[in-house]
Amino acid sequence: MEPVNQPFQSPAQRVTGNWTALQSTLPVPGLGVLPVNAFLLKGSEPLLVDTGLSALSDAFVDTLAGEVSLTDLRWIWLSHTDPDHIGNLDRILDLAPNAQVVTNFLGAGKMGLLGAGSPERFRLLEPGEVFETGGRRLHQVRPPYYDAPETVGFFDENDRVLFAADAFGAL
Repeated sequence: MEPVNQPFQSPAQRVTGNWTALQSTLPVPGLGVLPVNAFLLKGSEPLLVDTGLSALSDAFVDTLAGEVSLTDLRWIWLSHTDPDHIGNLDRILDLAPNAQVVTNFLGAGKMGLLGAGSPERFRLLEPGEVFETGGRRLHQVRPPYYDAPETVGFFDENDRVLFAADAFGAL
């Protein structure tokens, strides 16, 4: 198999009955490949975790739309505001009129500095708050390793899924 030379969007992959991974790869010349993953929680209030690479915008949006109607998307949980996590945020907000962005105060502040997102559509998490959506409780966690001060992961007590964000963009 030849090494990947361009960003690549993989087909959606089921993680559990309700969680789906939207996996992408970004080649980093001379160092390897950076995995860039988003996740989708299906159900009565679909939740997207991170929005992928802008370089793969069309492929990412097509993959997402193949899994859930964008008009049904209710939440976009941002682990942090690095470009590989908010790359398609504004486009998805345009396509998903009912979606709100779940972040914390620092995440909202950084997006303001970046000119990303729509503050009127932000749902700010309080420290330690348990986020409830579609009959699920997502417990905020601060991952043991992280690369941005606003990073927030979660534990889904229903499916026992832990989302811990990335650790310094490990290749």
